[in-house]
Amino acid sequence: AIVDQTVARLIGDGPFMMGADYTIVDMAFWGWYYPAARSGYLTEAPQSVQDWYARVHDRPAVQKGIGAFPSFDLPPRRRA
Repeated sequence: AIVDQTVARLIGDGPFMMGADYTIVDMAFWGWYYPAARSGYLTEAPQSVQDWYARVHDRPAVQKGIGAFPSFDLPPRRRA
């Protein structure tokens, strides 16, 4: 998807979108990717996006935030 390619460009060689530091940009984009990943939509994203998602997801504060709210799942992905 175009969004995945844009995110991959933002990540570049860094661990996060703005380089070495975790910023509000990562927080905002991760919030959109979370329900998509839970529903199977992340599997076709570039590896750099999948790795970035995992890095953000594994942060202790993110894990705490996930537990504070109900899940917002998308319908399961269907393949044609």
